[in-house]
Amino acid sequence: MPRIPLPDPAGIPAELRGYLAQLPPDAALDMIAHAPGTAAQFIGLGQRMFTSLALPARSREIAILTTAATTDCDFVFAQHAPIAGAAGVSEAARTAIAGADWESPALTADDRTLIAVTREVITRPR
Repeated sequence: MPRIPLPDPAGIPAELRGYLAQLPPDAALDMIAHAPGTAAQFIGLGQRMFTSLALPARSREIAILTTAATTDCDFVFAQHAPIAGAAGVSEAARTAIAGADWESPALTADDRTLIAVTREVITRPR
């Protein structure tokens, strides 16, 4: 159960309601409606991260799963595990990342490099 209640649909500006209606149902996105002035920009940034980056989908998902595992964000990990599977991240690799087994043989050398860079940015951003 969320700590903050979902916004009342009647209180969401019509333009934002229409924008959200075009997206797949997602309670996290619904929560963004609490900040209507920035919701569309925030969602647009997320969409561009999936559609406009030069990073291959598999690498992107490795980075997302690593971020979720490193920051104890079970929700994001659960959301992205099937996406990562569809992008070619094996079940064994997903399990290794979930368990912070950064040296697992299920991870390629390139995976381990990407994971190391991602974890470095998260844990020591300066």
